[in-house]
Amino acid sequence: MVRSFHRDVLGLEVANYLPDEGVLAFQLRDGFVLRYERSDHPVSTDWVRFIGLELSSFEDVDHMFDRVESRGVEVLSDLRETFRTSKGPYGFVIADPAGWRFKIFKYNEDA
Repeated sequence: MVRSFHRDVLGLEVANYLPDEGVLAFQLRDGFVLRYERSDHPVSTDWVRFIGLELSSFEDVDHMFDRVESRGVEVLSDLRETFRTSKGPYGFVIADPAGWRFKIFKYNEDA
């Protein structure tokens, strides 16, 4: 379920998937990889406020917002109007099926 969310909703390409070893990784830009590994210890999504994915432009953020909405994903927080004309993270927050929160944004430095 997490794999399809990242692939189908966020549009990330699966870079490595080794279910027997508990590894799932997604290709990001410029050679970066978002990697998940199974743990023998309990983990909690409360440990992390959010995973930030900074995009290249406001237009990219708006395109991703439309993509997320069209796939029925709930937007937990929409920060776009707040930071359209003031300094800060123009974007929004969603959660994947496992409860990990993602802030998808472009930092507005020009305000």
